[in-house]
Amino acid sequence: MITKLLLTVFLFSVSLNTIWAQSHSVSGHIIDANDDGSLIGVGAVLISDLDTTNKLGTVTDMDGNFKIDNVNPGSYTFKTMYVGYKNTSQKLIVADNDVIIG
Repeated sequence: MITKLLLTVFLFSVSLNTIWAQSHSVSGHIIDANDDGSLIGVGAVLISDLDTTNKLGTVTDMDGNFKIDNVNPGSYTFKTMYVGYKNTSQKLIVADNDVIIG
């Protein structure tokens, strides 16, 4: 009986920890460096430095904006890819806040 109660309490606390686990967003605006025009359809990808198979990504909207949700705190490489442009890559730390890039 006590074992079942302890197991139930443990599972409940693990569930609450998962529910309350903080995740953040990474967002930004991507423009052409030459004319400051917004770029539509740029691939924006976050790759976890701890597990490179863990990737989150999106593409920019009609105004050049992007937002990647459900990003757990950690160290990432942020990459952008767009046909006709040089791919970019930069290190990014997600800690206690949402991150806004350029």
